[in-house]
Amino acid sequence: MVARVLAGRYELVRFVGRGAMGEVWEGRDRLIERRVAVKLLGHDVRDAPGAELFLREARVAGGLNHPGVVTVYDLGHDEDAGTLFLVMEFVTGRDLATVLVEGGPPPVATAVDWSARGATALSAAHSAGVVHRDLKPANLMLTASGDVKVLDFGIARYVGSTHRSSRVMGTLAYMPPERFDEQPGDARSDLYSFGCVLHEFLTGNPPFEATGPVAMMNAHLRRAPRSPGEVRAGVPAELDELVLALLAKDPRDRPQSAAEVVARLDRLTARRSPASVPPWAVPTEISPRRTPVGPGGVPAVAGSATAARFASAMRALLAAKSAAERATWPAPAPPVRRFAPPSDAGPAIGKDSVDPPRRGLRRWFR
Repeated sequence: MVARVLAGRYELVRFVGRGAMGEVWEGRDRLIERRVAVKLLGHDVRDAPGAELFLREARVAGGLNHPGVVTVYDLGHDEDAGTLFLVMEFVTGRDLATVLVEGGPPPVATAVDWSARGATALSAAHSAGVVHRDLKPANLMLTASGDVKVLDFGIARYVGSTHRSSRVMGTLAYMPPERFDEQPGDARSDLYSFGCVLHEFLTGNPPFEATGPVAMMNAHLRRAPRSPGEVRAGVPAELDELVLALLAKDPRDRPQSAAEVVARLDRLTARRSPASVPPWAVPTEISPRRTPVGPGGVPAVAGSATAARFASAMRALLAAKSAAERATWPAPAPPVRRFAPPSDAGPAIGKDSVDPPRRGLRRWFR
C-alpha cells in the first residue's frame, strides 16, 4: 500500500484516532526525518469561507513558543481530499479527558499541579494575544514526563464557523455564559472554561449537570455552581474560592488574567513540602491513542497494550502521590460519579422544559 503524503513532505504513517475536529495521524516529515502528528480537519474546505479564517488563526497559534503548548510546525490544504491539515509536535501521553475516565479525579495536589501547568501555558498564549475558545480536558495532554500541554489553539473558531451546531453540542459543559449571547469573548472566557476544567479535576464532573443542551446553557447563564468542597471532602477553602471566582457569570468578576490564576495556584502549592511529592515516573514510549468519541464527546479508553501500560503506570503514580500527600492535604472523599456532558449527536433541541434564556441562543443551532 502506498503511503499518503501531504504537500510532498508529510507521510501519514499510522492512524491514531478520530475526534470532533477530524482525524489524527502519526506522521513523518520526510525532509528532516522528524516524527510529527498530523491533524486532518474533518470539513470540506474547497468552498468553505472558514478556510482563510483557519489559516490566519493557525498561523498566529503557530507562533506560540512555550513548553506547555503543543508546537505547530506547518499547516496547509490537501487539495485531493479538500481538507485542511496541521502538522504538530508529536507528544507521547494521553489527553486528560481519557485519564479522568480511566481513573476518576486525581488527588487534590495532583489536580492543582495539572491546573498550574495548564494555566501557565494559557498565560503565555494570552500574553501573545491568542485565545483558545475551546478549553476542556480533551485539549490538555498529560505527557509521558508528567507535563501538561495545551492542544488546538486557533482551531476552535474555524470549526465553529463551518460546523456550528455539533461543535456547540460537544463543548457545552465548558462554555462561558457570554458565548451563548454571541459575544466574542476574550481571555477571561478561557478562564471560565478553565474553571470548569479545574472543577472536573477536583470532583470528576464539570460544574453543571443537565438533561439536555438548552438546560445546560441555562445552567451556565443562571445557576450557581456547587463548590468542589461541597462535592468532595478535603478541598482547601482557597481552592474552592478560586474555582467559584473563575465560574463567575460576569467576566468582570473573574480573575482578570491567567497570570493571576497561576499566582493563586502557586500559593496553594507552596503550602506543601517539595519533598512530599515524588517525581513523575511514567513510560517514555507511549503513543497517544485517540479512539472514536463516546458519550459526552469523551474518547473511550484504548484497549491496546500501550494504553494498558500507561493506565497501570498512572494508577501506581497516583497512588504514590496520594500516599505522599496525606501529611499536607486532607484525604479525599470516596470516588465521585462522573457526569458525561451532551455528545455531539445529543438530543433534539426544542423539547426541553427550559426556554432559551436569550434570543442569541437560537442562532447557535441554525
